[in-house]
Amino acid sequence: MSYTLKEIDPTKHQFCYCLSKYDCYELKHGTCSLYLSKDEVNKIIEKEGKNSNENSVTYCRDLAKSLLKNNYYQQQQKFSIKMHPRDCGHYVFTDGQHRTCIAKHLSIGSMYVTLENFQTDPESKLNCRACYEKEAFWIKIKCFLNKILMRLNIKYRLTPPSDFIDEDYMRFREHT
Repeated sequence: MSYTLKEIDPTKHQFCYCLSKYDCYELKHGTCSLYLSKDEVNKIIEKEGKNSNENSVTYCRDLAKSLLKNNYYQQQQKFSIKMHPRDCGHYVFTDGQHRTCIAKHLSIGSMYVTLENFQTDPESKLNCRACYEKEAFWIKIKCFLNKILMRLNIKYRLTPPSDFIDEDYMRFREHT
């Protein structure tokens, strides 16, 4: 695998973040801490206390302050954000998802990343995990709808997603 240092505009790209309520304030509380006023942040700190967890109200705010103060996004970094393009159009991370998320939330138009020189086999498609999960979810929905249509004895059938199918796409006679 080879990499290239490249300048990108994070506002014009889509990313696949591996974040949960344990490392993102927004996923835990519903609002990004970068959008809160100082008064709102102070009230939260009074109520919950100050900590350095990645999902705390101050984590991304402090990180953003530090990055902006040191002109992080304008410099070519030795230890830059490392990302990998996927066929679905998203980029996935080895390092730097919080820094990238902050750049996108703050509409920073330029930053340097270490980008994998990505070439795939034209026969295969490498999607990010988020797109893979969405695809799997919709397959389950289609299977569920097929079951309903079969129970109602409606002749319409949804097309299977691939040549590998399970019995959800089959119409077996019920044995009595």
